[in-house]
Amino acid sequence: MITNAEEGQILSSCPLLGGVELHRLQQLAFASDRFVFADGATLLERADEGADGFLILSGEVELWGQVEGEPRLLATLGAGFLAGEGALVRGDGYRMTVRAKGRVETLRLRRPAFLALFDGDPDAMDGMLRYLGQRKEQLKSELGIELE
Repeated sequence: MITNAEEGQILSSCPLLGGVELHRLQQLAFASDRFVFADGATLLERADEGADGFLILSGEVELWGQVEGEPRLLATLGAGFLAGEGALVRGDGYRMTVRAKGRVETLRLRRPAFLALFDGDPDAMDGMLRYLGQRKEQLKSELGIELE
C-alpha cells in the first residue's frame, strides 16, 4: 500500500504541481480519497460535468478523445498522470474519456482542496497556468490535430 508521503511524492512529479511545496501536496493527498478501478472501468467521461481529478498511483489508463467526430485512443499513461487536470482548474467538465487498462489505483482530488494549494502562492499559480498553456500546444503538436 502506498503511504501518504509516497502519494505526496507522486503528486510532486506532476508538472502541473511542480511549484507547490511537498508538505502542501502531502496535505492534499491526506484530504483525498482512494479509488480502485477494474479493467475497462471509466474514471472520467468526456462531456460529463465534473471538477475532480484522479492521480494515477499504480496501473495504466487509456486517454480517449474526439478526433474529427470519432473517438480515438490518444495515449496510455501510468503512475503520476493526473486525469482531469483541466477540470480541476476550470471546473467545467471533462474533455477526454479516461479508462482503466487493468487494475488502477487512484487518488481522487477534489477541486476546492486542489485550488487551496495555490492560495497565497502566486509563483505556483503562475507555474500551473504556464504549464497548462504549454501542454495544450504540445498535445496539438504531437497529435497533429485540434481536439474537440
